[in-house]
Amino acid sequence: MKIALYGGIGWQHPFGLAKVLAWAGKYKYDGISLCGYTLDVPQRVERHYNAVGYDMISPQLVNKAGRNEFRRVLKAKKLEIACLSCYCPLTYPPGTLREQSLDLNRAYIDLAAALDVLWLRSIGNVLDPEPGETLSFREAQDLHVSALKELVPYARERGVRLIVETNENTTTSNAAELLAVREAVGPELDLVMDGANLYMESQDVLSEARKLAPHVAMLHVKNVRRREPGELDYMPKDVYGYEWTELPDGDIDWKEVLGELRRGGFDGYVLYEYVNPFKGMPRAYWHLLPNPEEAARSAAEYLRQFA
Repeated sequence: MKIALYGGIGWQHPFGLAKVLAWAGKYKYDGISLCGYTLDVPQRVERHYNAVGYDMISPQLVNKAGRNEFRRVLKAKKLEIACLSCYCPLTYPPGTLREQSLDLNRAYIDLAAALDVLWLRSIGNVLDPEPGETLSFREAQDLHVSALKELVPYARERGVRLIVETNENTTTSNAAELLAVREAVGPELDLVMDGANLYMESQDVLSEARKLAPHVAMLHVKNVRRREPGELDYMPKDVYGYEWTELPDGDIDWKEVLGELRRGGFDGYVLYEYVNPFKGMPRAYWHLLPNPEEAARSAAEYLRQFA
């Protein structure tokens, strides 16, 4: 098992990625994960997740010298980039926006290849790619699958694998939906289980882990505490509020979940996700987040118990 530090942990720090690299090296992570910009999206929906952090990179903005220097520092620190996230809908109906979206995903694949990234994490599984319009689940899933089928060969030719996760209110919000997309696209598509996202979808995390264990390449770990809705909560379903906690302190027993996954054959990357503005909580909540360096340290210590 390897552990990785989410680049979003540096999103508020003016030195952003430099701090991510420093903390990942200091606390003995094996790799990091990088976030792409949302400002590149062809038709940007005004949501909280359009905030841009100091940790983010974009294929349009990173020049060759920057890529080479980044690679040099990663090598010196003995770190790898586990994944790069592309926040761009793949569920646009046929037309200009869909072509622009596919082109942007290809640009991110090219950047991933230039940085020796293992996976391009596609966050393209939304049900509402355009403002004011929500697709049926079947429409969105079909569009998502067809786009992934177009992108997988492009990624393969460049030595990059695509990976898709369980996340709320999407075409892959639980194990069954994620596995259905994998079956439709084929075995070259890799899968992420995000236990907190499943919990916020009111799924039984252990049960979902049993279903996904033989198929998962990466696990995302973060923790939350469910409560009655409040002013500063994240509310994906308008039923419960959720507050972010330190990794050992929330409702999810990660020792139990990791044990279930490993009994099922999982031995992949475990990525500690520190919350960032993409989750859509009110901005006032940002000031209540744990100290990022302390969170990086404590998460590494916690996860090393299970290595």
